[in-house]
Amino acid sequence: MTTLRTLAFVAGIGFSAFLLFWLEPMVGKLLLPSLGGAPSVWNVCMVVYQLALLIGYLAALGMARLSLKQQLIAQALLLAAAALTLPIQFTSEQLAAIGQSNTVTLRLALALIVEIGLPFVALATVSPLLQTWWTRAAAPGADPYFLYAASNAGSFIGLLGYPFFIERTWSLAEQRGGWSLFFVVAALLILVTWFFTRRDSGSIVAKEEAAPPPPRIKPLLLAKWILLAFIPSSLTLGATAYLSSDVASLPLLWVIPLSLYLLSFILAFGLRSQMRLAERALASCALGLMFLWLLAATEPGWLIFGAHLLFLFLASLVCHKRLAILRPEPTQLTTFYLAMAVGGALGGIFNSLVAPVLFKDVYEYPLAIILASAVRIRVHKRVHRPHWTHYVPVVIIAVAAFALIHALQHVAEVQGRMRIVIAVGIPLFAAFFLSRNPIPFAAALALVTIGVRSVTVAQMKPLHLERNFFGVSRVFVEAPDQLHVYSHGTTIHGNQSWAPEPSCEPLAYYAKTGPLGSVFDLFRTSNIPKTVAAVGLGAGTVASYSRPGETWTFYEIDPAVVRIAQDNRLFTFLSQCAQAPYTIELGDARLRLAGKTNQYGLMILDAFSSDAIPTHLLTREAFQLYLSRLATNGLIVCHISSRHLELSPVLARIAEELDLACIRQEEGGASEFAGALSSRWVALTRNRALAKSLQESSQGQPWIELQVDPKLRPWTDDYTDVLSVISFR
Repeated sequence: MTTLRTLAFVAGIGFSAFLLFWLEPMVGKLLLPSLGGAPSVWNVCMVVYQLALLIGYLAALGMARLSLKQQLIAQALLLAAAALTLPIQFTSEQLAAIGQSNTVTLRLALALIVEIGLPFVALATVSPLLQTWWTRAAAPGADPYFLYAASNAGSFIGLLGYPFFIERTWSLAEQRGGWSLFFVVAALLILVTWFFTRRDSGSIVAKEEAAPPPPRIKPLLLAKWILLAFIPSSLTLGATAYLSSDVASLPLLWVIPLSLYLLSFILAFGLRSQMRLAERALASCALGLMFLWLLAATEPGWLIFGAHLLFLFLASLVCHKRLAILRPEPTQLTTFYLAMAVGGALGGIFNSLVAPVLFKDVYEYPLAIILASAVRIRVHKRVHRPHWTHYVPVVIIAVAAFALIHALQHVAEVQGRMRIVIAVGIPLFAAFFLSRNPIPFAAALALVTIGVRSVTVAQMKPLHLERNFFGVSRVFVEAPDQLHVYSHGTTIHGNQSWAPEPSCEPLAYYAKTGPLGSVFDLFRTSNIPKTVAAVGLGAGTVASYSRPGETWTFYEIDPAVVRIAQDNRLFTFLSQCAQAPYTIELGDARLRLAGKTNQYGLMILDAFSSDAIPTHLLTREAFQLYLSRLATNGLIVCHISSRHLELSPVLARIAEELDLACIRQEEGGASEFAGALSSRWVALTRNRALAKSLQESSQGQPWIELQVDPKLRPWTDDYTDVLSVISFR
């Protein structure tokens, strides 16, 4: 019977955790289409999840004070109320209102609370409550922490199972239905554990009533628990946002960092090892990661992703092992979990709500890296010397870093990236020798980072910096060509020559010698209706292709992008280069197009969030919408340049489904004008003769017909398999 009881508790806790962490990416994916695929969607979701987890722990703490029968009644009522809200569903009107709101973060959080609040809270109570039941059903003083490991294992399976199996096998409708069914199964498992507890707890309760009350938890220890939970929570969200902005906001890139976070929990609480190797490697990884961040390195992808994920895992492992060492006796485990939930929620609130208001750039992530660098698993005895002497090397390294950076500006032989490599690398290498003293090491890392970052930002000659729900937009001057460059996240979204005056020559991915130039050559000479829809505004570069007699409409979801493109001090493509009347529709392109009856001759799909292309703009349903707004002999051109995604097969498969001609051109960026960049474009049309004309008229690289991969399943609103097209070269 003891074995059956153990299996019941492990199954109840593990399965509930599995459902929780299946729910998280599923809901995030449901919300993405209405919010332009912004990475912030996941961060806001995580804040709500962490707050719901905290409420669940508070509810479990309250229920633990009731009698066993009252606990079952309270838990049953909570589960029943949650079941009444299933299946989880967001209406199209609700999603449209969120996307068009001026307070996207708040509206999104409220919608999440209404739709998933009760199911999430109900499942969040299971782990602490069942562990309390275990201490009543098992022998007195039995350690229930193995059940915490079971909870984390269930979470781990749910997270990894979603992108690698659930998402690739079931549609979103099937996922929602399956999750609702499994929720009922979880409720039945909880009922089984209650029967075991009731049967086995009689004698234990009598003994516990005579036991003395547990010692009071010291405020300092409580603060340590919260801080040690805050750091990896903030770090996980920071790493996820950073990596998602570089590839795409999708469940795979959400769950990998979170899975590493959970794996560190399992190892820290489940193994007796002191994790000394992780502790020793943490400082080196912190220096390497900060080096890459200060260089703004984006390639090679495998190195960038590996560095971020390795540091996240090591830092989480060290913080969680320290938590495991500081854990209390079993009678105080609910308070312990509550403190960790508070720390996790504070990390999410800081990254998603506080930092975007406090910082104009993404500084919360390096701040979390620095804080993690100051943590050690075991606190060693202080070295016998005055404490202030620990910080003398910190000051020396900081002063030397500033001096080196300024000195290199006057060395003509050291230019460009090499200057930054030397200025960053040498001070960070010097900081490594402080790694045995974690707090001085973290202080040195912070000062070097502040110094290098402040100088490199000043050298970029910043013109504009703005941050909102959709990311960080910056405009700076690139010398010596006097280019005004607009970047979003880590990716250039447009530039313009200002030497000596603003030029109307399209640059970046839109040069006349590139694919888009040949498209407009055909557009001018053919009988395509002279109406243009451009999805994605950027710096407004494509407006320079407009001519009298045409009508243009831009669709842009980010109001910051509109402000930048219309600011004459930054770019003049819209104000001085556009020769045709244009309008700007603010909001998600699919939602705005669905409300139109226009018939466009040319549609340009150029929507990016940093380097990420919102996947909901590349589904079969999306192209069916585009075709309904496209003239019979019209043309759709898609910009698919990406460091990590090869989207040509996706478009080829959709073209086959919808009986479209599909051709691609890749241009290497060669141009007589500085600022032209390589790009990849795909053209789709119902008119195969038009596609043939484009192939024959091209003066640069040839347009080639794309071959269809029959094994690739077409992307739909219910199904996208990014794993099949991703590459971290």
